[in-house]
Amino acid sequence: MKPYKSKWTPALLSMILAIVLILTAWPADSQARPYTSFFRGVRPLGMGGAFTAVADDENALFYNPAGLSSISMLNVGIFNPLVEVSGDSIDLIGDLGDTDMDNVGEVTDLLRKYVGKHQHVRAALFPHVGFRLANVGAMVGGLVQAEVDADIRNPVYPEAYLDYVQDISLLAGAGVGLPLTGLRVGATLKGGQRKSLSEVYTADDIADNNFDDRFDNDMKSGNSVGLD
Repeated sequence: MKPYKSKWTPALLSMILAIVLILTAWPADSQARPYTSFFRGVRPLGMGGAFTAVADDENALFYNPAGLSSISMLNVGIFNPLVEVSGDSIDLIGDLGDTDMDNVGEVTDLLRKYVGKHQHVRAALFPHVGFRLANVGAMVGGLVQAEVDADIRNPVYPEAYLDYVQDISLLAGAGVGLPLTGLRVGATLKGGQRKSLSEVYTADDIADNNFDDRFDNDMKSGNSVGLD
């Protein structure tokens, strides 16, 4: 039997290939954003976030409370500020001082200048006290932090995509080693208040005389308690 060959096959394949090429070449909105987590200390950041297996200090409250069992002496942190600012955010903060934020044209020019440049600012303070009782390592602490991430999109009509999170939390945790060699267990109790905002603002919105009131109204808040 002579094999059947459709005369439409080459045309169909060419059409599919053309569609694939068009879709892959179509401009995509790609944004580099930091990984979201409750709290990232200096030491875990220096280790690329691979901290869970070696948690043995105040960061264990957030990563692996079983690591608190390694505390062997008094561990006190009173004033330990943490500040993160991206290079583009430093430039933006400088330009804010030279911009009339009540002028739509100037605000538009400012936003347009930073299209495609991710903005990130974070500040935190985590006073804490860790100690050992018998074979149990324990720690209590208070966390205050605020974080801002923003992206400016659409150079023709700039829009600011803003995410803001503010936390005030109390934490208490304990870890203990079990009779089985190398096995440890722990838990962290967290309670706190969070304020957050995730909105899109245009230059017209920002330059409006009532923008401060709108910003406050857009802010959401709530309380929570958790156990890890």
